[in-house]
Amino acid sequence: MISAPERPRLRVELRGAPLQLMEALAGYEGPPKILEYLLDGPGGTGKSRGVAHVLFWLGYQYPGIRIIVVRKTRASLTESFCKTWEQDVVPAGHAMLNGPRRLNRHSYDFGNGSELILAGLDTDTRLYSTDYDVWYVQELIEISLDEHEKARRALRNWNGERRGTPGAIPFQLLVADTNPHVPWHWVNKRYAPNGPYPRLESRHWDNPALYDAARERWTPEGAAYIESLSKLTGPRRERLYKGKWHQAEGLVWSSYDPAVHLVTRSEVPEIGWHFASQDWGFTAPGVLQIWGVAKGTGHLYRLHEVYRRGENVNWWAARVGEYHKRYDLRRVICDPEDADAISIFNEHLGTPAGNHEPMARIAQPANNKRASSGVGDIGGLDLVRQYLAERRLFLVRDANEHVDLGRPSEGIRGLSDLGLPDRTEQEVEGYVFKKRSYGQLAAKSGEREIDLTDDSVPDHGCDALRYAVMFAHNRDLSDPPPPKRFPPNSRGALYGHDLSD
Repeated sequence: MISAPERPRLRVELRGAPLQLMEALAGYEGPPKILEYLLDGPGGTGKSRGVAHVLFWLGYQYPGIRIIVVRKTRASLTESFCKTWEQDVVPAGHAMLNGPRRLNRHSYDFGNGSELILAGLDTDTRLYSTDYDVWYVQELIEISLDEHEKARRALRNWNGERRGTPGAIPFQLLVADTNPHVPWHWVNKRYAPNGPYPRLESRHWDNPALYDAARERWTPEGAAYIESLSKLTGPRRERLYKGKWHQAEGLVWSSYDPAVHLVTRSEVPEIGWHFASQDWGFTAPGVLQIWGVAKGTGHLYRLHEVYRRGENVNWWAARVGEYHKRYDLRRVICDPEDADAISIFNEHLGTPAGNHEPMARIAQPANNKRASSGVGDIGGLDLVRQYLAERRLFLVRDANEHVDLGRPSEGIRGLSDLGLPDRTEQEVEGYVFKKRSYGQLAAKSGEREIDLTDDSVPDHGCDALRYAVMFAHNRDLSDPPPPKRFPPNSRGALYGHDLSD
């Protein structure tokens, strides 16, 4: 057990919103009550790291408290908060770092009776039936208002057995951080100016890693980061660079709602069959999406995604081969602009075992029709919009695998570090139509002017998504029938052949 005099002595520079939060809690002298705060600002401003330092302080300031850290999914918590907590907050060699690795860790023990518990709303079903003193939500826009308000009801521990005694925590704390999103989001409304719950704004110069306050200038890392953000376009620039809650004008798929269409893996129903879609890329990102078609309904679920730069066709074919072993993919629907790449794909993939078509023919060109030309002839943009509106298309959270982290040793930063999308759901919210003057002819024959999308915004994942929906819609979505077999005890049955072989 660590006694009070042995608490770690840390020299931490807090600025902006995290500093305001620390000062408010350290100076609190009011009656026992639930305090609620939101730290709001674009990514890279140091919100989460600052809150983590405040939680570390609280754990030692009030021995015996119970702190819970929550995100929508447990997987995202592992690679965000846990990484920051272990690398940037807890002193090296501290006993709380002993034990399971991040993925399998349930909590961190301060050694003085205080405990920090980790939880994802997708896997932990008894969160709201347990008592806590502090509840911290990372990336609040990911969860619903109902889930957030339930957290207030779980703040009822009051330091457990020390309740009411000298030194017990004098408040219960509900704190969250978030990046900006659309103006009408419930988070933006709940924490409106002059509302009952304080909203602490965080900006890039509040992050000591980005801005040198003593010299009043950006650090080399900060200068590079701010320059990359300044070159963004559309809503990503407004949100990530300026910190504004912004809705893009002219959205292609305005029926997309992350609260509806972005689901956890536990919400995916039984899948009948699988296929993949591929958008080529090298300097720009290439995207591979693995899709599941739900049994009975035919609803589409993007189960996995690879969104990455700098990889050749053979590398992508190897990834498809890995997924084929897991899911027995029926097709890989590819960007038709590169027939040579499709041929290389098929040559690399070879022929699998089983009763489906040889894998050498599994890759095929996608239907790249974007615009609808009349009744009964729907284009990809309209079809995706229809599937979203009818709630027949869903994206699984934390689906991104083989994340593009760049090559730091060569000075190449990852997509996220550059402020660029690194998954399809980030593209969708900025995928807009091109603004064209009235009466100007469309760039491609047979394409309506309104169906031209803005080529300055990232659309690699959106293209792969469009290929997938067009493919699934234009073929039978019913569950595939079982393969026909030779009669029992026949030579074909003994060799395991299908009648169609």
